Amino acid sequence: MIRTFILLAGCGALAACASSTPTSGSSPAASAGAAQVARTEAPDLGALPTYGIPRGRCGMILYTLSGSKSLPVFRSTDEGRGLVEINGALTELSLVGRGGETRMAVPSSQYFRGQQADGTEVTVAAVTSWGTSFPSGSYVEAGTLTITAADGWSRVLPVAGIAGCRP
Repeated sequence: MIRTFILLAGCGALAACASSTPTSGSSPAASAGAAQVARTEAPDLGALPTYGIPRGRCGMILYTLSGSKSLPVFRSTDEGRGLVEINGALTELSLVGRGGETRMAVPSSQYFRGQQADGTEVTVAAVTSWGTSFPSGSYVEAGTLTITAADGWSRVLPVAGIAGCRP
C-alpha cells in the first residue's frame, strides 16, 4: 500500500511539472533555446502534370497511393534525366548514380540530384524491384522513392510503376 501511494505521488508530481506553464521568472536562456529550434519538414511531393516517356526514349514512371488514387510522382529517362514535383514546383533532376538489374535501359536503382525552385539542392533515390516483363516494358513491382532536402529532412514513399521504351 505504501509503495502504491509513493508511486502515485511521484506520478502526480511529474504530471504537475510536465503540465505547468512558464512563469515570468523563466530564465531567458530557456526561452531563447526554444526559439532557436529550426522549423522544417521533409519535401512534399505532388503528382506530375505530364509524365509520359518521350518518343524515342526509354524510361520509368513511378506511382504512389494517395487514398484510393494512384499518383504519378517520378519519371526518369534513359538519357539520365528525372522529374518530380516538389512543394508545388517541377524539379528537373540529373542522374548521379545507378545500380542493380537493368531492363529497358533503366536500372533498378537510380540516384539523382537537382535544385528546387527556391535554389536549394535536393537528392532523389529510386530503389525498385522488377516484376513481370511484357513486350517493350516491365512492371516495377515495388520500391521506395526517397527525397532528401539540403537540410537533411527526407520523405520516403512506397512506389510501384512501369518501365518501357516508346518508339
